Amino acid sequence: AGNIGDWTSPFSVLIDTTPPEVPILSAPINGAATNQMTVTFEWTPSVDTGGAGTKEYQLWVSTDNNFGVINLDATTVQLKLDATLSQATYYWQVRARDYAGNISDWSSPFSVLIDTTPPTVPELVSPINQATTNQMTITFEWTVSVDSGPYGSSGVKNYELQVSTDNNFVQLNYSTTTVQLKLDATIEQEGQCYWRVRTSDKVDNYSDWSGYYSLTIDTSAPRIVNNQSGDNEWQKSPGKSYNVDFFDELSKLDFVQYRISTSTVISDEGAVIKQWT
Repeated sequence: AGNIGDWTSPFSVLIDTTPPEVPILSAPINGAATNQMTVTFEWTPSVDTGGAGTKEYQLWVSTDNNFGVINLDATTVQLKLDATLSQATYYWQVRARDYAGNISDWSSPFSVLIDTTPPTVPELVSPINQATTNQMTITFEWTVSVDSGPYGSSGVKNYELQVSTDNNFVQLNYSTTTVQLKLDATIEQEGQCYWRVRTSDKVDNYSDWSGYYSLTIDTSAPRIVNNQSGDNEWQKSPGKSYNVDFFDELSKLDFVQYRISTSTVISDEGAVIKQWT
């Protein structure tokens, strides 16, 4: 009879053979280092000019810069992904897939170092343990610390010096950091003090503290106490002894000297009977 039905409701079909744009990696920056085991990988959105629209992103993480071994293969619709990894140097890259199944090229890979190994403990050199000095400005020295993790290291950042009158270092008299292996420090207090050093690397892993050394700073002259009683008549009698005490509370006495003279004028060398001995 030649009757023709109505048309169906039309459907559309998109032929999209264009892959999405390559994502650009943003964080961690290339060559970054961290002491955190969980790393947040981030990248920019990928534009799909073919029209199908970006569907998802694929992240590869590998200890091989050629990605021969894949340590993490993850897919997400987000622009970031948290991954918990072990200590190592990793390389990572991202690509995008659209709803038509087109896949972009991989991004250029970035590297990131996870370093959880602290540097070695420095050894104290100078002043030697239990040293004594009459100088308030002290040159402290120690050995170099090595930062060498099994899968790479971030490198030594600095050394931290502490000085305290307490060998538990509860209250500090002096504290500073330096990149050098020696440091001149002015200690504003006489008496016995203790000092120690530790190292930090560039991702803030800290070595243990070195053992402490003690140091006595003594700028005070010894004391002489005249215990002789009465007037000077005792000097005229032979065989008499002179009663005097010598004290040094900080560094203690090293030696005692005396001189005998017939004059009370110290500069009168002609009156000296017995020179300093």
